[in-house]
Amino acid sequence: MKCPNGHEINGQGKFCPTCGADLRVTKFCTNCGFERNGDEDICPHCGKPYLIQNNTSDIIKRGSSKKLIISLIIACVVLIALGSWLYSSKEKHVTSDTIEQTNQTSQQEIEIVDTVSPFNEPLPPSPTHSEPTSQDYRSSNNSSYSTSGSNSSEPTSKSFVNEQYVTMYLANQTFTNYSGVDIRIDGSLRIYIDGDYAGVISVLQYRSTYALIKYSGGAYGEGRIVVNIEDGRLKLSDPVDGTTWYQK
Repeated sequence: MKCPNGHEINGQGKFCPTCGADLRVTKFCTNCGFERNGDEDICPHCGKPYLIQNNTSDIIKRGSSKKLIISLIIACVVLIALGSWLYSSKEKHVTSDTIEQTNQTSQQEIEIVDTVSPFNEPLPPSPTHSEPTSQDYRSSNNSSYSTSGSNSSEPTSKSFVNEQYVTMYLANQTFTNYSGVDIRIDGSLRIYIDGDYAGVISVLQYRSTYALIKYSGGAYGEGRIVVNIEDGRLKLSDPVDGTTWYQK
């Protein structure tokens, strides 16, 4: 076997080991079928160039390599997308757990505040009878809540149903402490401390046996007093220094 340049070839190969000529050049013209003589590149019969035979196995290998590369690229894209989705799902789950824990902590703090609050006692049901009037305040010293000391006039129990009941119980009452300082509230809800006019009282907060009142407009400026019901009687106390006055 000779190469297109006339060199002897032993065995099979793609190129001549002597001159490097391509041994895959066709022997016959693919256009007219004229047999090739020598190493000419163009058919002397029809003028068409001789074609080099393609190596089918190389083409298959090159095609397989391209398919493999494309498959690897697609696999990498899928893995990246899957990893991003898993990470996003984990972040959402962690965020949801954090929000839930925060809500639970806030609810626990609210429950603790409600537990220690002095106003956590439930409100009593609204009374079915009529509300007291200002006339009731002024005449309360002649009613069943009189402070004259008569056993028949003292009620068995009291409760602050609403603000009007707080002021009704305080109207026309006198309170004293161990130091001899008296507090007097008249029928118009004017308060006198040790004989000095201290202003007019108003109710800030109340529960069934507890109330917080404010006075202002008198010689002592603005102040606050805590009112408690103990054993059916009223007790006043200063929320700042704890001084206590008892109902006469």
